[in-house]
Amino acid sequence: TIASGPKPSLTTGREILALFQRLNADGVTLVVVTHDERLAAQARRVVTMEDGMVSGEKGAMSGER
Repeated sequence: TIASGPKPSLTTGREILALFQRLNADGVTLVVVTHDERLAAQARRVVTMEDGMVSGEKGAMSGER
C-alpha cells in the first residue's frame, strides 16, 4: 500500500493514520512518503533519502529502536 503524507493535524488525517496503524498491526506493509517529521516519528521504521539515495534508516529493520 502506498500513501503520500496524510496530514496528522486534520481529523481525517488522524483517522487515516489510525487506520494505517491497524493495518500494519495486522501484517500489512505500508509505505508513507512525507516531509513531515511528526508523521514520520509515528512509524516503526523510517528510511530517509537525500538526492534520490538512502541516507539513513532507523527502526524495526535497521536494528535501531
